[in-house]
Amino acid sequence: SENPAPAVPGTTQQAELKILHRTIKKVTADIEALKFHTAIAALMIFVNDITKLEMRSQKTVETFLLLLAPFAPHVAEELWQRLGHKKTLAYEPWPSTDERYLIESNVEIVVQISGKIRSRLILPIGLDDNQLKEVVLSDENVKKWINGKPILKFIVVPNRLVNIII
Repeated sequence: SENPAPAVPGTTQQAELKILHRTIKKVTADIEALKFHTAIAALMIFVNDITKLEMRSQKTVETFLLLLAPFAPHVAEELWQRLGHKKTLAYEPWPSTDERYLIESNVEIVVQISGKIRSRLILPIGLDDNQLKEVVLSDENVKKWINGKPILKFIVVPNRLVNIII
């Protein structure tokens, strides 16, 4: 398998911040609720998601190590030292979630034709019904299923679903 991309000092990408803050929120909530198994699962999801990125910042890796420390203190401490820190991570403050990185700008809209799922579209949140109708009807997969048949109803569940009755 490929070597993961290195951690680099510098600015953090938007995608990286979304992954990081989603993980901070989940791990923090799970630890407070004593759901350690799901906290560990969230850390594994983080590793899978962050590994897909071309680069990751050293700050992101350091924050991950702080989240990992309650579950694998020796490994986290060793990696902390390898990142150039002279003092233990045990006295570092727990990371906090920045809610602005948890706000999604896009949503998956399921498109049903006569009650059967025929397409899924990633669209901006908050499209009005007319804009949504225009985008959905221009989708090639939807065109194929409608195939010139008259549309009897166009039902919209905002930011979730469109059902076209033909």
